[in-house]
Amino acid sequence: MTEFQDTDLRAVFSDFADTAGRYVRPPGVELAQRKAHVRIRNRRVLVSAAAAVALLVPSGIIVATQMNGSNSLPLPPATVGPTTPTVTPSPTATPSPTDPPEVVAQAVQGPGELANATLTLSWTNPDAAPLCRGPVTFTDGVSPEPPWVDSRSVHILSTMRLDVDGDGAEEIIAEIFCQTSQAGPLQLVAIRPGANPTTLGVVVESANFDGVGRLDPPDGPGIVTILDYVGLSDGSIRVEVTDRFTCCGIPVESAVVQQRTYRWTGSSFAQVAGPTAFVADRAVADIQVSVPTLVFGAPVDGFRTGTLTVTVRNDGPQPAADVSVYLEHDFGIEVASGGDWGRCTSSQGRVTTSAVCTLGSLAPGQSVTLTLPMRRAFEQEAGESPALSDYTGRVEVRAGVFYYTPSAEYAVDVA
Repeated sequence: MTEFQDTDLRAVFSDFADTAGRYVRPPGVELAQRKAHVRIRNRRVLVSAAAAVALLVPSGIIVATQMNGSNSLPLPPATVGPTTPTVTPSPTATPSPTDPPEVVAQAVQGPGELANATLTLSWTNPDAAPLCRGPVTFTDGVSPEPPWVDSRSVHILSTMRLDVDGDGAEEIIAEIFCQTSQAGPLQLVAIRPGANPTTLGVVVESANFDGVGRLDPPDGPGIVTILDYVGLSDGSIRVEVTDRFTCCGIPVESAVVQQRTYRWTGSSFAQVAGPTAFVADRAVADIQVSVPTLVFGAPVDGFRTGTLTVTVRNDGPQPAADVSVYLEHDFGIEVASGGDWGRCTSSQGRVTTSAVCTLGSLAPGQSVTLTLPMRRAFEQEAGESPALSDYTGRVEVRAGVFYYTPSAEYAVDVA
């Protein structure tokens, strides 16, 4: 682990941004581009969500009105009541209390007015270091003051003002990062401002993870990162969360992204909308995936080529909406083209190691096969360790904002 010895705070945060960039909001143009990307994605998934909601037919299922993405599967009942149709009011109409809540506040990068505050913090996550617990005094949003000698520190990454308890006075929602190495636990905490700020309660907190990605406990992975959050007109907080830490070489596409909404109950915060798990109920739409060995042929004109085939089948009793496949191939391939690559997107450049391919909806018993040509420069094999034939790839099938197969691997061979 890198030890922070530099007393220059700007240099420290430059290093910090390199290692935990997914947690820190990019400034300026990059921030605008990121927000635009989120808005475009949300518009796209909300359109598919409208179709998917009609497929949630089992009795007793309450559909989350603020869910990001679509899904043909039942969700754990996180909402507090049934949804109501959205009616477009006339220009003179007054919005009714049943109208969906609107976004009224957004997170702002930095500690804001809490920059030099003392906050009492509590964590359920055992990974939170002792220096992150109890009374913590911040200097410019960081505790303790740099330089750090063991890469352990506490940061206020962002804040937002919102009246969460309905008393007419706004609380501060702060995103707290307990850095234990390159990463660490995150939480959103509601704070009553003043000369001596007091903690109202923890909105949501990240779960344990293995330092390089996602852990899969028996009930599925928990929240690993908090990407963003907004305040809604009813005092609730909608949080964008993922099941994976996507820094330091871990592909962005590997994360499953969800929106979950939390509200103050009078004594604590509780989830009131959105998915409560990253794993879907396979008893409703049981999606299976099969991937044979990927065989690369002999070099021709300096390249090996092979074809990856991925077959996805819905063995469940109901249609599965918004199905996609996440591909991970650490051996790297040239820019993918031909076959079914037109269904796929990747955030990487000339050599790609991951992608997400969309399949649409699958009826019960329906199967779809992706045919994906792969090309790899033979010169990459010079001195390569491990050898190409020792690599494996991984696929993960998802439906909306849920995934089904935590790790379905395939072998690689060379003719």
